[in-house]
Amino acid sequence: MIDSKSKYIDLDKIFIFILPIIFIALIFILDGESFYLSTALIITILIYELFTFRERTIYGLNGFRILSIPSLMFISFTALIAIPGIYITVIKTNPMRFTFFYAILSFYFIFPLGLKFANILFPIDISKIPQLYKPGLVKSSSDKYYYELLIILLSISILILFDYLFRVDKIPLFELLKNPRNAYKDLFMLREESMKLLDVTFIEKYLFSWLNKIFLPLGILGSLFLTILYKKRKYIKLFMVYLFVGLFNNSLTIAKAPTAAIILSILLFYFLMKQKVTFKFIISSIIMVFAFPFTIIYFSSIPEIRQFDNLLINGMLNRIFVIPSEVLYQYFRIFPNMHSFLQGRGTNLFAWFYPEGNFHIINYVAKIWWDAPQTTGSANAIYLGNFWADFGWAGIIIVTFLIGMFVHFFHYLVIDLSEYKKTIEYMIVMSLFSVIFTIFFISTSFTVLLFTEGLLIIMIIILLIRGLKNMDRKNNSIKYILDKTRGN
Repeated sequence: MIDSKSKYIDLDKIFIFILPIIFIALIFILDGESFYLSTALIITILIYELFTFRERTIYGLNGFRILSIPSLMFISFTALIAIPGIYITVIKTNPMRFTFFYAILSFYFIFPLGLKFANILFPIDISKIPQLYKPGLVKSSSDKYYYELLIILLSISILILFDYLFRVDKIPLFELLKNPRNAYKDLFMLREESMKLLDVTFIEKYLFSWLNKIFLPLGILGSLFLTILYKKRKYIKLFMVYLFVGLFNNSLTIAKAPTAAIILSILLFYFLMKQKVTFKFIISSIIMVFAFPFTIIYFSSIPEIRQFDNLLINGMLNRIFVIPSEVLYQYFRIFPNMHSFLQGRGTNLFAWFYPEGNFHIINYVAKIWWDAPQTTGSANAIYLGNFWADFGWAGIIIVTFLIGMFVHFFHYLVIDLSEYKKTIEYMIVMSLFSVIFTIFFISTSFTVLLFTEGLLIIMIIILLIRGLKNMDRKNNSIKYILDKTRGN
């Protein structure tokens, strides 16, 4: 629990106090369905806050201070799925819109159950969490080994990058730079050919994905940690090389999220280290994160609509605050009314049970939603969409509970490994996965996060490092006892 004498503001207490005020204000602002849906959301959020109040430093708004994964999921889900979900439910007419909204509300009941159950099995010491509020970084005897590992990782990353450049016929970024005025005519197809339609082995596809989502961001954050803490020239050079290679690689396909994710992870690293937010920091962060995405939206749009307000509202803001909820709604509109539940064919976890194999659900939804039978595009949605399409309510309830358990266990491993200190492991993993559990969580199925986004790999690495450290502690303890015995 938070120390009552702490100088830190208890965000969750303030939020619980503000929720009834918001409700009263909505009485005068909204009416009809908008009011009832907003009221339902306020009540469920309040229930979540009260249910997790004792663990609010890791599950509530207070968890944002330490970039707690459950907290970030709660915040991003509320801001980018639940609140826009009210708007989507109101403007749609299909009867499944209410099922869609009920599924959103269910997150606030089932997710914390999974968190609390996992906390019984793998308890986090809440009393030690305020140690992570302290600004600064913590040195570790293992830091020197991480430098060598980062050098090896950089070599592997460059090899994967060269393999990618060799495999792709036309690089979208290069085509855009060669012909910025008219590149918009071919950019969509070039992006598809450089990503999903790329004719390579499945191992290469995974490596290409891990390169921009895991390997290079890990290298950037790890070398940044060493640079700030030790200020040695070799660390500075390593960071600059990683940053250049990372930004170059992640911008090749002109996909907006990977490049923005690198910048965001660095900013979150800085926030976690400094433990303070200023108005200047917020404004500069927004500009840096959205600079590349806005540029790509500008050049990929037809010249007739390249006005600042049009691109900002219809391009970026719509993509961030409306589309994630809108695409989720499409899954509820299509399944089971237009297509029966897939019974597991929508994910590779269960598709191998069926002779016909995997059902390419994200492309199927895109074809119906966009009314484009030949499109190769993808309608990526948060995990609720995929598991609704597979198993209906059973899928949503079971998977939401399991996700709650998983993210608590993952968070527990990181905190336990770092011993409640801002070590290199904590700073890297939290800064990196803060992005994955916000930007990618609200628009990607959880199975994709596990495998394609590399979450499972990082978890295995954490378990290995944790095992090695525990073994080293035991060996040191045994050595100490033997030396003491010999001395006596």
